[in-house]
Amino acid sequence: MEGPWWDPLVESEQLINQTIKELESPIVWSFAWRLQLFLYCHVTEIDDVYSSVGNLLRISSGRRYSMAPFDGDWSESNLPAKSPVRKIERIQRWSEEVGIQEVGALFSEALVPEVRNAFFHSDYVLSGESFNIKNGPGPQIDGVMEKAVPLTWLEPKIQSAINIALVIIGLIRIYRSEYDSDRVVEAQFEGQEGPATQVVLLADVEQGLYGMRSANPEDLDGAV
Repeated sequence: MEGPWWDPLVESEQLINQTIKELESPIVWSFAWRLQLFLYCHVTEIDDVYSSVGNLLRISSGRRYSMAPFDGDWSESNLPAKSPVRKIERIQRWSEEVGIQEVGALFSEALVPEVRNAFFHSDYVLSGESFNIKNGPGPQIDGVMEKAVPLTWLEPKIQSAINIALVIIGLIRIYRSEYDSDRVVEAQFEGQEGPATQVVLLADVEQGLYGMRSANPEDLDGAV
């Protein structure tokens, strides 16, 4: 983050709240559903939501913070997890390792990749009762692949994904707001050898915490 116009979480939070406000207005049911699906696909792609949870799980396991927690250093394959499906698989495994399986289950239950893919590729038709996937596979529901996905089954998952994003973004915003000026701290990142690095946490009253940089000698004068 480099300033007030470089934080994608601000954009995502505004988009979520604006879309929810639109959904609360009197619009036809089909447009409301398309808006929900659009928002669902957006919130399940927010990198910082996955990275924040991933890093909290890393720290809970005794590992250090990582700028790229899904790069592969804490996985059997040593390969990066790039898609929401792969990131959630890792979150599930990590949450099990630290004894809070509910975290991984929450993410897993909210993600329906078949619906996301169909929406992204315009491979769907909305009926009054279902989200019909024309060409791609449907999700498994009670052990059966369903290409006509019941809206009553899908809607709670969409709401869960939106709520997960809103809660995590809201918590990040609250904790960032506790910083109102720059602070010099010692930091040790994943893979770093030797002594801790002095870094400056960048903050001001208006934005709260918005970034960090390496400390210069003048930053260290009087630093605690």
